[in-house]
Amino acid sequence: MDQANDEEIPPIKNGNPITDRRSTFQPHLAPVVTPSQVKMVLEKLYENKKIASATHNIYAYRIFCEDKHSFLQDCEDDGETAAGGRLLHLLQVIIRRVIVCFSRVPWVKL
Repeated sequence: MDQANDEEIPPIKNGNPITDRRSTFQPHLAPVVTPSQVKMVLEKLYENKKIASATHNIYAYRIFCEDKHSFLQDCEDDGETAAGGRLLHLLQVIIRRVIVCFSRVPWVKL
């Protein structure tokens, strides 16, 4: 965490693993309101060796900037073609201030 920044890392929730066609996905979710919080969440997740070594870490985030009345958003596919974009599309439909990350892992539980 950048000590010059007074922001705190938001709480990260880990969901139940989801298995689909012999792949297991571990979801992670955190409420974010700034791009620096997105970075902090990702850095914290990657501290976990299992997440850092996952086959893919797909994520998307979407933050509503009230002062500009617009959204700041981005996504990462991490080698899974269009997966991050599809995740971002879901966020565009339903959510404003969050980062969602799915780790494709060879194990069941973190």
